[in-house]
Amino acid sequence: MHLCQMLDGKDWEVDFFISETQYHAWVNRERTIDRMHMYSAQQLGFIQPGKAAAGAMKGTVPGCDVSVLLENGRLPDLYMGRNLEIARWTERFSWGFRKHFHFSPEWQDCRQIRLLLKGIDYAAEIFLNGVSLGRHVGMFLPFEYDVTQLVRRDGENLLAVIFDPAPQACPNHQESRPAEFAHFHRHQMGFGWDWARAAVTTGIWDHVEIHGYGTARVKDMFFRYLGEGKCSVSLDVESFEDTELPLDIALMPDGFSAPSAKCSTKLALHAGSNHAEVDFKIADPQHWFPNGYGSQRLYILNTDLGCGMDRSRRKVGLRTIRMARNPNSPEGAYDQTFVINGVPVFARGLNWVPEDLLFYCTGKEDYERLVKCAALAGFNLIRSWGGGLIEKTEFFECCDKYGIMVWQEFPHGCSNSPKDPDYLAYSELEGEAILRKIRNHVCLSLICGGNEVLYYGEIPNSPMFKKYAEQVARLTPDLAFHISCPDLSRPGERHHGPWWMESHAFYNGHNRILATELGCNGMMEEESIHRFIPENEPLPDGQSYHYHFLHLQKMPDLHRQWEPFQPETLREHCQSSMFVQADITGYQMEHYRRGWPEKSGCFFWQYNEPWPTFAWSLIDYYSVPKIAMYRLAKSNAPVMLSLRDEDWCVKNGIWQAGWYLCNDRAAFDGCAELRVITKDGVELAAWKVERAFASGVTHLGNRETVVPENTVIIAIMTLKDQTGSVLFRTERLYGAPDYRTAFRSAAADVAAEYRAVPGGFLLTLHNRGGNAAMMVRAMLPEVDAKCVYWHENYVTLAPGDTRELFAECTEFPEKVRISGWNVPEKDAAKA
Repeated sequence: MHLCQMLDGKDWEVDFFISETQYHAWVNRERTIDRMHMYSAQQLGFIQPGKAAAGAMKGTVPGCDVSVLLENGRLPDLYMGRNLEIARWTERFSWGFRKHFHFSPEWQDCRQIRLLLKGIDYAAEIFLNGVSLGRHVGMFLPFEYDVTQLVRRDGENLLAVIFDPAPQACPNHQESRPAEFAHFHRHQMGFGWDWARAAVTTGIWDHVEIHGYGTARVKDMFFRYLGEGKCSVSLDVESFEDTELPLDIALMPDGFSAPSAKCSTKLALHAGSNHAEVDFKIADPQHWFPNGYGSQRLYILNTDLGCGMDRSRRKVGLRTIRMARNPNSPEGAYDQTFVINGVPVFARGLNWVPEDLLFYCTGKEDYERLVKCAALAGFNLIRSWGGGLIEKTEFFECCDKYGIMVWQEFPHGCSNSPKDPDYLAYSELEGEAILRKIRNHVCLSLICGGNEVLYYGEIPNSPMFKKYAEQVARLTPDLAFHISCPDLSRPGERHHGPWWMESHAFYNGHNRILATELGCNGMMEEESIHRFIPENEPLPDGQSYHYHFLHLQKMPDLHRQWEPFQPETLREHCQSSMFVQADITGYQMEHYRRGWPEKSGCFFWQYNEPWPTFAWSLIDYYSVPKIAMYRLAKSNAPVMLSLRDEDWCVKNGIWQAGWYLCNDRAAFDGCAELRVITKDGVELAAWKVERAFASGVTHLGNRETVVPENTVIIAIMTLKDQTGSVLFRTERLYGAPDYRTAFRSAAADVAAEYRAVPGGFLLTLHNRGGNAAMMVRAMLPEVDAKCVYWHENYVTLAPGDTRELFAECTEFPEKVRISGWNVPEKDAAKA
């Protein structure tokens, strides 16, 4: 048998105390004022069965001190203004979490019962029925304990986790010695970063489970696909006696039609630890591909040891992976082209940070939203940044589902690491646990030692990174390992960045083999700002604006983005900044795609944000995509037209650009069209190229035209196949000589109507007037942003143009609203 009981839930009791150490220091000193008449959890009886927890709050696990206080209405909205500072008092106390639970009758027959806490933050002592199971330190090493002799199978049990006060560390990076935060085995962002305030919370951040077993248990399982239908399953088994047990393995398609595979054998087990390897083949294997390169076929892998003694069910994918050398890369450089199932892949990447400062509460729905939005925008890789988390299993399941490769970093960032024996020994245990946790996910594509560690005095052959390399080779043998991102010890590697507005000419000379971190800062939608900036604070000098990183020291601030627009209202400030971010990030991606195959990918800093900021994210904390997400969806299209120019403004009265087609698919016959018009609808030039378009990058010629001043220029690109069907369409806007007229233009007359279609609704926009309708946005004012997925948004319509925007939505909306730079806000009509 294998029984599992989840101990997560809303019925935990939570309270705060002074620590046991602090309590004894108080009682052993005379005439002490500090901590006078306060108790530790142990002295108050919080860990004892039958002892009431007077004054404790009810709380949800996974959860933390601050999330429980919020649940109980004891804190305000922490992200409004500077309220986050109000919660910092929690860091000074010891927090206790406890839960009562019972077993059902079938647990009576279990030979062994084990408690598993998958994630604890940070240092705690764990008690079961008043008995200490031991201390645990560190976020990424699970706590597991044999509690067979301690549980009450026919009565009430009490699990209590008593935390030390939160660790404290300065967030400043140090070049000559390990930073203070680097001494702790926890996510380093929590101590504060240049886009996140410190929130050193305490709690249980991943699931709590209790497992029951019969004669044997599977401690670990690794599924590996070797290509050509060959599969391998390796098992680590603990047996409680000398025995022989049958093992049945089944691999079945999950929701698609294809052959299954079954394999049966017998395992001769001796009491203690055992290892077994089972190889089998599956006919007509259906491969998993990254988003944009094929389907994401997943199989269900069932393993059954001992006719139900220990059963497991998980989803796996079939894919081969290797890294190929980039053409013309220097000798000794990393191979940096992902090759999946024999197909070279251009990595359209995002840098991922924890979903929330209170990441304890992040669940499947949160991961689903963010990963799906990334997939809809055409991305196929997430770099899980080293200053953050090894995310919960649900994150990797979503990446499996949507075809998002994961570049996973060990939890180190922006510091060298301690070299003492204790730290190294713990890191070895931690690395092993991390790899075993994530290695069965088909999305996992590369392992890296950490973020920018070589900037801060780390050396590539340090003992910790040598051990990581050995562990990766042993536990994930198909995956490449990089020491650092970037690894400046390797030829061809260069610094990250930049992360702000530069001219297009600057990016034309930005050359990386694989650009793993660059981007541009930007604001968010006006409605999101009203959710975290108090109403009476002025832009840009209000304290809350600064607290949420509107101005970043040592980096160009948003004034550079506003200057070409001269915005007057908050909405105009938001729109102009987001437009700049979209223009820069879109140009960066297209520049790297034009460099394929010498350049094999581009990753943006950053995709998401753990609280609302004016920093770099492409989707804001409230899950509202910025303009850049829609621009990048065009830049990520498998077949895409792009322009290579010098700037996003036309300074000398002549618009000039190189015209390119990037094609990730097979060759095809088609027609590419390029029109250049003014915002007033005047056509300045038009070109057409009809031919057979090869796979890869095709230069369609250099184009130029004279343009008037004091206007906005719109370049409209369309690609059609030989039947006339539109394969790709986009618009690029240029200021001539700037964008000062953008928000003061004559209004465009746009008709808007929406109707229900399978999976959502379709919004039809038609420009009935003589002026171009610039940057038209559709939104649902009465629907939470997390409930709607726009497949396209922020479109520009030439006079006479019609566009259809599809949105996935669980319910047909009562209101759909549109607005634009020169389109007055209005509600669309229902068809």
